[in-house]
Amino acid sequence: MAAPVSPLVAKMLTECLGKCAVEDRLAPDAKLVEDLGADSLDFIELQMMLEDQGFVAPDAAFTNHMTIADLERLAQPAPAQDGGAVSC
Repeated sequence: MAAPVSPLVAKMLTECLGKCAVEDRLAPDAKLVEDLGADSLDFIELQMMLEDQGFVAPDAAFTNHMTIADLERLAQPAPAQDGGAVSC
């Protein structure tokens, strides 16, 4: 069984695409363009939402084949840094 969609990603998709567009379609394998009707402007809005939350969202991540699971991966905290220690 696939993991449920996080509340953050569900909220972002609902705000961006509208409740009717995402209702009953929030599955990790759902494609943003094909299944939810997202377009390039929606990608820009989602990217800005992610960045406003402090996540890294590179342009290259937003493709016509992007799924909700891909969006979930972008909405994960970055791994902890090692404090910048330099080894010789």
